[in-house]
Amino acid sequence: MQIILDTNALVYAARNKLDLVQSLKDKFGLLAIYIPNLVIEELKILANSADKQADRDAASLALKIIKQKNLIEIQLSGETDQAIANYAIKHKSGVLTNDLKLKYLLRSGGVKVYMMRQGSHVEEWS
Repeated sequence: MQIILDTNALVYAARNKLDLVQSLKDKFGLLAIYIPNLVIEELKILANSADKQADRDAASLALKIIKQKNLIEIQLSGETDQAIANYAIKHKSGVLTNDLKLKYLLRSGGVKVYMMRQGSHVEEWS
């Protein structure tokens, strides 16, 4: 199984000090976890210029987690949400996000959408 992480999911996990990778492995077993280059760029921007210090700290921590966990970077182009949706549809990947707009975009394309609930609980969005 393939799962793509979006910016929102990574910031949420970092802000709440959750081991997102372990939560996904507990839920799905063996899987490939993908991080779009566009998400990494968004995190870098947040880490340097978010209005709130907590957001800057969470984005910085998310970037460290990506490096530590050796997640697979995928190269996408265009607007982030649409690029994630296009990749997920083409490669039949699931997406982990708490972003409502992205959830609806993914669902309209038939993509399985997962979200974080109650801390570290990962479940399919329905």
